[in-house]
Amino acid sequence: MRTLSKLKLMVVATILTFGMSSCLKTENSFVIYPALAYVLQNANDEYQLQIQIYGNEPIASANATFDSKTYSFSAVSGSQNYYMRLNPSYALPLDSIAGGICQITASNAEGETAVSQIEFRSTEKVIGEVTLTELSYDGDANSVTATWEKVENAEQYYLLFRERSSSYLEENMWIPYSEVRYSDKDGNLTTTLSIPLTKDVNYEIAIGATNGTTLRVSDRILRVVGGTDTSIN
Repeated sequence: MRTLSKLKLMVVATILTFGMSSCLKTENSFVIYPALAYVLQNANDEYQLQIQIYGNEPIASANATFDSKTYSFSAVSGSQNYYMRLNPSYALPLDSIAGGICQITASNAEGETAVSQIEFRSTEKVIGEVTLTELSYDGDANSVTATWEKVENAEQYYLLFRERSSSYLEENMWIPYSEVRYSDKDGNLTTTLSIPLTKDVNYEIAIGATNGTTLRVSDRILRVVGGTDTSIN
C-alpha cells in the first residue's frame, strides 16, 4: 500500500483536520503533528475516535488521553513509523462522545517525547444518513461526480477518499480531500470535483457529511482504480 503517495502528502500538508489542534513546544527537536482527526459516526449512530499523527522523525510509540481514557497508536503500514494511527481495536465505538481536549504523547527511538493536543466537539446532534443517488469517477478527467439527498444536521460536505486496504481486519482512515461546493438538482445536491488519483492504484471514494468534528460517510462507496471509469449506478 502506497501510504505516502503524493496525493496523501498533499492532504496532510494542508491539514484537513476537523479537530482543532495545536503542538506543544518542547526543548526537543522531535515534534508530532495531527495529520487527520475526527469522530466517525457509523450506521448505528455510534461514535469512534479517528486520529492519525505525523512525526518529523520516526515515532517509536504514542498514546492519546481523552475523556479519562487512554488509547494506543500503531504504525501506518509503509510509513517507516513517520505516521501512526489510533489503534481501532482499542478505540471501540461509543454511544456518545463528550467534547474536550485530547492529548497525544509520543516518543522517538532516543526516548525524546513530543506532545500535541486536539479539541473535539461533543456529539450532540446525530448526522442523518448520507444517501447517494449518483457517484461516478471519470478516469480520463480524474474527476468525481456525486448526487445525494440533503442530510439532516449536516454543516458541511466533503469528498472523501482512501487507498483500499489490503487487510480485511483494518480499513484505512477516510481522508477529506476537499470541501464540496454543490448545486441543486431536482431537490438533491450535486457536485463534480477533480481529484488527482494515481493511475492503477486502488481507491475508495465517498461523500461525507460533518457536524462539528463528527463525520458520517455515505451509505455507498465507490471502489475505483486510478485512471479507469467507474460508477455505482
